[in-house]
Amino acid sequence: MPREQFTVAEALKTAGYTTACIGKWHLSHYDNDGYYTYLYPEKAHFYGFDYVNPRTDPSEYQSYGDKGVDFLTNEAIGFMERNRSKPFFIYLSHHTVHNPILAPKDLVKKYSDLGYPEKGLNFAEYLASIEHLDNSVGRLMTKLAEFGLEKNTLVFFVSDNGGVNSQFDNAPLRYGKGSACEGGTRVPFMVQWPDKIKPGQVSYIPVHIIDIYPTLLDIAKAPRPKSQVLNGKSLLPVFTGNNKASQKLHDRPIFFYQPLYDIQWGAVPSASMVKGNYKILWFFGDYVDLDQDGKYIPEGRIELFNLKKDIGEKTDLAAVEPVIRDKMTADLKNWILSCGANIPILVLKKNNCNLVSQNGHLKRLLTFSFL
Repeated sequence: MPREQFTVAEALKTAGYTTACIGKWHLSHYDNDGYYTYLYPEKAHFYGFDYVNPRTDPSEYQSYGDKGVDFLTNEAIGFMERNRSKPFFIYLSHHTVHNPILAPKDLVKKYSDLGYPEKGLNFAEYLASIEHLDNSVGRLMTKLAEFGLEKNTLVFFVSDNGGVNSQFDNAPLRYGKGSACEGGTRVPFMVQWPDKIKPGQVSYIPVHIIDIYPTLLDIAKAPRPKSQVLNGKSLLPVFTGNNKASQKLHDRPIFFYQPLYDIQWGAVPSASMVKGNYKILWFFGDYVDLDQDGKYIPEGRIELFNLKKDIGEKTDLAAVEPVIRDKMTADLKNWILSCGANIPILVLKKNNCNLVSQNGHLKRLLTFSFL
């Protein structure tokens, strides 16, 4: 991400908030402004942050310990305590649950004693790492209450993708991390704000992580450059029970574009769109069938599902609801092209259907053309 990009932290800082970035950064090269695991403290001001957790050895999170969960949570608690008398914004991005999976040994033993395996699906250390993160969130919430900040603090808890298929059971969702299917993209999205949000509500309105930025701008009355285009929408109407505005959010399309190959997940160039109850998946030129042990199919396909009736994406409606299929395909195509992106169409050469791994990514021995 270039330094010139105007961030949510810069917007909130302009609105009077003190800001912190704690944990995973993953937006800069090692010799630039940060590393996979953290933003360099001396470079924080370029992105609007007043505080960043101290530099640490990246291997600390990759090879031993608890992936830094306690350390990062303590950093967030310390920042809250120091800034409790004024508005603050914390971006806390934990490294767990990412490979290698790590958790405190007592929690691992708890799940081992319950009969969970040492390796494989839903293994003991994986489940222990989830509980360890859950406990850390509990510590944060307890401290908010102790500081007298709980009622007027807005808290988002959200993940970026589903669990890895070989490690975690995403059922009833289809597939997992890296997939454009629901198991790869539908994640927990929990919000707490006691002063404004009635507790215990469940919303079935599709939202996207990009909605957080405009939501915070809306709530904080924070400015942003007029030239900055926002694709997300404020979720404040959902929080406050504005049914008419919430219905507009329910009916809007949400887009995903993944023009890549990745051998780890069986990912091929694709795009998808959720609108209302329906979801369309467009695999541009080829397909990896994970239900058939990763069988490679050198043909594109379009799939259509009614998520309200079929959250597991088990019944493809593309052939039986062609009007909806064609309309959503056209909308998805128009959105991609309106962004200035391309729609890759694969042009196979004779005998060039082999798959090879290069730098961890799937490559086809083929040429690309574009619509």
